[in-house]
Amino acid sequence: MKYKYKWLLFDADGTLLNYNRSEKHALSEALKAFQIDNKTSFLEKYRKINANLWSELEKGSITSEKLRVKRFEVLFNDLNLDINPTTFSKKYLDALGQTGFLIDGTRELLNELNGNVNLAIITNGIKKVQNNRLHKTKLNKYFEHVIISEELGVAKPDRLFFEHTLNKINFYNKKEILIIGDSLNSDILGGNYSHIDTCWYNPKNKKNKTGIKPTYEITNLMDIIDIISK
Repeated sequence: MKYKYKWLLFDADGTLLNYNRSEKHALSEALKAFQIDNKTSFLEKYRKINANLWSELEKGSITSEKLRVKRFEVLFNDLNLDINPTTFSKKYLDALGQTGFLIDGTRELLNELNGNVNLAIITNGIKKVQNNRLHKTKLNKYFEHVIISEELGVAKPDRLFFEHTLNKINFYNKKEILIIGDSLNSDILGGNYSHIDTCWYNPKNKKNKTGIKPTYEITNLMDIIDIISK
């Protein structure tokens, strides 16, 4: 089948991989290892702290190396828990890397696309964790390239991330590239900065209250087939 795009650049977490489930599982496993009772409030607090720090990473205000420890340092100070954040972070990341939860429709979509269009992963994440999860889920077999912010030293939405991506895939016709992701602030804004078409995966049909405009918007991953077939 012939599609209007030659390359599809997929975000990983929240688009193909179910990060919320992975995050919850990994935090639970790490707390268990430190013999800490797992309370619902811990996850809620952690998610707020983590989201704020990832936002800082996207702005270039913090490195991924510092982020992975800082989030637990802030959490444990807030909860008044005497736990070494560096040691806890390692346990958490080990558990996170072993998770294999997928977004509904991921494998169905990739099976449909496989062999018909070039595919790459573009992710703001930690190299070891992302590679482990892609191997665990066997998603790696679908993608010619996996491009991770930690390896590049720059994160989406920075233009440099996408310049590196185009160099990596060795393809520069931006009219034939589509970025697909769930984050307006990293995936869609990055595409806007780089003048590349974007598709916002918005499964909960959230209202876009930003000035960031995606080329397309979908609530179901399989809708991508209709978009690229036009």
